[in-house]
Amino acid sequence: MTVKHLRSLQRAQMTAALSTDPTVLGKYRAGFSECMNEVTRFLSTCEGVNTEVRTRLLGHLASCMTQINTMNYPAPPPPPPLPPGGPPTAATAASPPGPPPGTADSVWRPW
Repeated sequence: MTVKHLRSLQRAQMTAALSTDPTVLGKYRAGFSECMNEVTRFLSTCEGVNTEVRTRLLGHLASCMTQINTMNYPAPPPPPPLPPGGPPTAATAASPPGPPPGTADSVWRPW
């Protein structure tokens, strides 16, 4: 049950991040790939690591990479229509802005 909830939460966060910045998924893929390459380099130079453990870890990371590459989130929904009164007035536009899109809070991270 907890795993289902966390996966659902992860999907929702990724969808929200994609709606603010469509390049998020590509950045995530690139970061994961870079991390995986670094782990591979480290394991190839690290002595004393059991070959079976190394093989299982690299296989797991490759499997995760395959899943990440097949991620296909729907396009973000179109923005809601303007209210009947037209564009916001100076009084409503003067409200304090929220955090800019792409801040650390709006980007899904696996940790």
